[in-house]
Amino acid sequence: MRKNSKTLFTVFLLFCASATSVLAAECQTQTGTVATPANYNNASTWSCGRVPTTGWPGPDNVTINHPIYYTGDMSAAWVSQTITINSGGSLKISGNLNLQGNSLQIIVNGGTLEVGGTITLDNQPTITVQNNGVVKAGSMTMANSAKYINTSGTLTLTGNLNVPTGNTFTYGNTLAVPGNLTLGNGITLGASTVGGSIDLSGGSKLNLTTSAMIAPPGISLAGNAELNFSGGTLNYAGTLSIPGGSKVTMSSGNLNVQSLMVAGTFSRTGGTLSLTSHLTINSGSTFMYTPSLNIPGNVSINNGATVTASNAGGSITLTNSSKLLLTTAPSATISPSNISIGGGSELVYSGGTLNYNNPLTIGSNAKLTVSSGNFKPQSLTIDAGNVTVSGGNLAVTNAITFQNNNATLNFNSSGVLSAGSVSMTTSGGNKSLNLTAGTMVVTNGVDIQAGSTINTSAGTTSSASSLTVGDNASAILNNSGTFTVNGNVSTNGKINNNGNMHITGSLNGGTSGNSIFTNNGKLNVNSVSMTSSARFQVNPGATTFVDTNFTVNATQNLVIGTNANPPPYADMVIRGNLVSTNGGDVLVERNARVAIFGGMTGEGSGDTQLTINPGGEVYIDKSITFNGGGDKITNNNPSTPNNYGLYVDGTITNTGGGAQTTSNYGDKNFMESSNKPFFDWVSGLPNSPLPVVLTYFRFGAIKPGQIPLQWATTLEKNFDHFEVERAAEALNFTTIATVAGEGNEHKGGVYTFVDNAPLGGWNYYRLKQVDLDGTVVYSDVIRTRETESSSSNVSLYPNPVRYQQVVTLSLQDRVTTPAMLTFIDGAGRVLLTMPVDASVTAIPLPVNLTAGVYAVRLASASGQKLFHLVIQ
Repeated sequence: MRKNSKTLFTVFLLFCASATSVLAAECQTQTGTVATPANYNNASTWSCGRVPTTGWPGPDNVTINHPIYYTGDMSAAWVSQTITINSGGSLKISGNLNLQGNSLQIIVNGGTLEVGGTITLDNQPTITVQNNGVVKAGSMTMANSAKYINTSGTLTLTGNLNVPTGNTFTYGNTLAVPGNLTLGNGITLGASTVGGSIDLSGGSKLNLTTSAMIAPPGISLAGNAELNFSGGTLNYAGTLSIPGGSKVTMSSGNLNVQSLMVAGTFSRTGGTLSLTSHLTINSGSTFMYTPSLNIPGNVSINNGATVTASNAGGSITLTNSSKLLLTTAPSATISPSNISIGGGSELVYSGGTLNYNNPLTIGSNAKLTVSSGNFKPQSLTIDAGNVTVSGGNLAVTNAITFQNNNATLNFNSSGVLSAGSVSMTTSGGNKSLNLTAGTMVVTNGVDIQAGSTINTSAGTTSSASSLTVGDNASAILNNSGTFTVNGNVSTNGKINNNGNMHITGSLNGGTSGNSIFTNNGKLNVNSVSMTSSARFQVNPGATTFVDTNFTVNATQNLVIGTNANPPPYADMVIRGNLVSTNGGDVLVERNARVAIFGGMTGEGSGDTQLTINPGGEVYIDKSITFNGGGDKITNNNPSTPNNYGLYVDGTITNTGGGAQTTSNYGDKNFMESSNKPFFDWVSGLPNSPLPVVLTYFRFGAIKPGQIPLQWATTLEKNFDHFEVERAAEALNFTTIATVAGEGNEHKGGVYTFVDNAPLGGWNYYRLKQVDLDGTVVYSDVIRTRETESSSSNVSLYPNPVRYQQVVTLSLQDRVTTPAMLTFIDGAGRVLLTMPVDASVTAIPLPVNLTAGVYAVRLASASGQKLFHLVIQ
């Protein structure tokens, strides 16, 4: 190789010989020392006239101690030669410097090597810079194990630096690279700028610290390369791709890229990363950036990293336990093109509004968390995943579907959970929807199947157009809030109402023994039908209002109350009829209160049982009609007080073989006189069949020709007016006045009417109470004589009186005691005689005083007085 090449310095001398005229002026003014012409090793004076000529043999080592100028390109290939440029010496080449071969070496020993073009090092040449030497070049390119070693000095480039893998480049200072930069083979370089593309590979490292803005047209990292950025601003209009093993770090400044793809490591300790399009973080990578990112394009996180963003304008893909904290401005609306959450990943949304016009699936162990704002997917499938709404609203246009084990939705926000429908499928178990706060609005139906539970807490509000609970003991609705179903409820599972529930349609219990409705709160329902083995339980503290009929269809499928002493009471109000079919049974326990505004019928195969245990109270405004064999009406309340616990204002008919009917019951009037607390409860019910509760009905101060009537009520529900009726001894009542009602369901009224044309002799009065629907209830009858004065009045009331009721004798001060009271029938027989020694005496009427008209005589030392008592 050496035989076919010329030395660098020979080429240099040839150029000098051909350019003598160009260099003459410079040679005449500059001198230096080189070795003697024989070997250039010893110091001697070197002038232009002594420049070696073309025929000087090589290879030779050259030492330069003064400036040498070379115009054009300088090349040397495959020679063994060392050129040393000492302090004060310089070699300036106007063109390119090309060195090739493993024995070529330039040592810049305090001097200067200046190349106007490109320094090219190929096939193992070496440039060594020491003792503060200076190298200047347009560009530098290295290949095939070339070496550039700087131990002390500077390098200045105006163009590119190309040091690919397989070369050695050592430079401890910070370098400005105005052009392209290529580093490989584990090379580490500090740079203050790169004006062109950046290409790092082979474990190379670029520490780029800028003070201004740079905009590389390309950035390429490969083979465990590392780019460390700080300082000013780096703008990159392409995708910054960080492959596996490579690394990008930033400690300050602004890194602005179109897109970022991380398969290796991206780490930030300071500064700001800005994207104009996509963010992709691949599996196995590391992404450490805590500030919020604006991501106008797609975001894909697949490595378990947590990313905070203020925008996601494209698709969102999360896998491998990744997490996206997406917080938009409260006024902002974003519409991702696709959302995929799987593999234990989590999307946390807050801020404004996220519209997603596609179905959204939350996969196994995946999570969706909404902490504020509005999250609006087209549909939502929770497939063994978890959705938590801690703030804001979740609005699902179509269905929310729960499937597979542990599918969970926790709504803890004061906002609104809305959906077209809710479907909790039979697939998997331990599925739950938990509404702990706020409102749930379901446009269509809610369907709860096996292994599924809906829990609503106190203070929440829920509504749906229908509710279905599947045939399984693990299909459950636990309501502690307010739940409104604007339609029908079909249950073959469990419904536990601990709050308020309103069903505008019917409640239908299925044929399975799993069908259990337990009311611990307040229930309003239009109608109820509990078939076969279905069960309806009303517990103490609960109130059940049925607007129309309640149908029972099996053994004890309506149980009201428990065997504990009240209060609290288990209250049930049926505004229609209680209907038993196929032997449907009703059990009324100790702490139960039941009011049926209609009647009770037993139809079908018989064996219907109405059982009232001790303490239970039932009022039926119409009749009881049983027509099956073996029907039983049982009142287990004790005989004292008599006729306690069952009150029927109509008749009781119980036909069929083996029928049993209790005799321990009373009617409405008996209930009013003997069980005032229960009467007041029934009267106080909304739309009660006892619409007016009279406090009193009495006479005022009677004067000749004037009989004043006084009465008052405690409440008047759905009430229209009073008609004051009067009768003579024959008790043929006619209306003498109409008085409009003044009270309402919350308060009563006080009334006065004066009869200015009383009948001669006895005047009997009663009040006809007329409801808005035309229902009529009569008061008790009171009577007085037109000639009586209030000062000598002795009264016996009520009169007329019902059979076996109590009458009261009231004496004025003109009657002396003791006195004797005698009851005489129409045949003149004395039926009862009793002493009177008090001004007011309560007299229980004995059994033998049946319906009719009796004379009652009061005798004392002051005289006698005769009454007529009418027993109805």
